[in-house]
Amino acid sequence: MQARLDRVRKANIDVCTVCNHRCVFCPSHDRRAVRTVLPLADFCLAMSQLAAATRIEELGLSAKGEPLLNPELAAIVSAAKREFSVPYVYISTNGALLDQARLAALLDAGLDSLKFSLNAFDRETYAAVHGRDDFEAVLANVRGAIAAMQGGRRLRILISAVSELPGEAILGRLGDLLGEGLGQVDRIVRYGRCYMPDCHVERAPDPASLAPCPLIFREVYIDASLDLMPCCVDYFGELRFGSLRKTPLAELWNGPDFEHLRELHQSRTLPADHLCAKCLAHSSRTTDFVEIK
Repeated sequence: MQARLDRVRKANIDVCTVCNHRCVFCPSHDRRAVRTVLPLADFCLAMSQLAAATRIEELGLSAKGEPLLNPELAAIVSAAKREFSVPYVYISTNGALLDQARLAALLDAGLDSLKFSLNAFDRETYAAVHGRDDFEAVLANVRGAIAAMQGGRRLRILISAVSELPGEAILGRLGDLLGEGLGQVDRIVRYGRCYMPDCHVERAPDPASLAPCPLIFREVYIDASLDLMPCCVDYFGELRFGSLRKTPLAELWNGPDFEHLRELHQSRTLPADHLCAKCLAHSSRTTDFVEIK
């Protein structure tokens, strides 16, 4: 597997690592987490370097925080679409702040897709999981996005859930909450609870059994501090390869630190205590997609 930057077609630039929720499975409120909001100017700096070295066809703008807490989010989406001509731009949000005004601004900017992170299906459980009593507000905002689609706005809607409920149970609960509107949702993604960062050490597999992770060969992840990192699962920045403010993206991507990580993956010689060896994304059982009939 080769890591050719000119063949990269997917990137994630994390525009905000601050969050308004405190989900039990998420490391965003951990004391080790770096909390940063990416300014529009820094986004354009990163995109300029990406545009010079790659042809990005898919761009994510969220990973570790709530993107709607970035006051320049709509302007960032607009720049991605109009200045850098990215065909597909998406965000993942808990949805609590996505009122009609913010939704309209993002749609006008050209947002192609949004994924609602809805990790419980009644008010009490939602408050326990998310640490905030925003269940009714989030449902209203999901319905607002569905109504915008039904009104002719172009948007792909997904719903994700970190839940131990089986997929069919999630589908049934969402059907009860959204009614016929569920038919406008493109996909439901279920993540198992083993994505919780505290589970890493407990469930670490044999490193020699792990196939090389495709993300470090095929995708670019830039955090809100403008550092190049292997992926968003590096919750606390253990494997930062350097800042795009100081060093060009191509130099960091092909640098000795990143190349050494790829070599460890390809040779299957990751140390047992290495972050990548403990990454639960290696298990296909942690994610599944629920078909909407």
